[in-house]
Amino acid sequence: MSGKLSADERLELWRDWLDGLKKEIGDRHVERGIWREMTDALDAKLPHSVAFRNHYARLYVDAQAMAIRRLTDKDHRVQSVARLLIEIRLHRDVMTRSRFIGLRPSDEAARSGVESSWLPQDDARCRQGEVCSSPPSDTKSGHRVTIGDLS
Repeated sequence: MSGKLSADERLELWRDWLDGLKKEIGDRHVERGIWREMTDALDAKLPHSVAFRNHYARLYVDAQAMAIRRLTDKDHRVQSVARLLIEIRLHRDVMTRSRFIGLRPSDEAARSGVESSWLPQDDARCRQGEVCSSPPSDTKSGHRVTIGDLS
């Protein structure tokens, strides 16, 4: 990655990384859903199939562990959450408050399906680094949905 990128180019690079990272994290959620459906089906159809269940569990755990490892890899040759955070720390001047506000959160929310009401608002609490509002809840379980929710 070149250190000679302009702030706009670097921000665009980060946005591209975020698109890939969102997909990777979303895939982890899909895999979890498939895992749950498979284990429910196995419980219903083959309640005594311990060998296959253990084999399938190992495959699932290994796949999720490898994915998490990829997301936390700090190697300079990869695109990961860890690398993105390192990049942001090294080039913190790129994400100024005015640039952040200029990203038009309502448009971002519309594209991603996120309620814009839980994106940071421009008020004194946000400027002081406090949480300005809450993320939406999963309406089925009532449990809060967060990026770190991969359990």
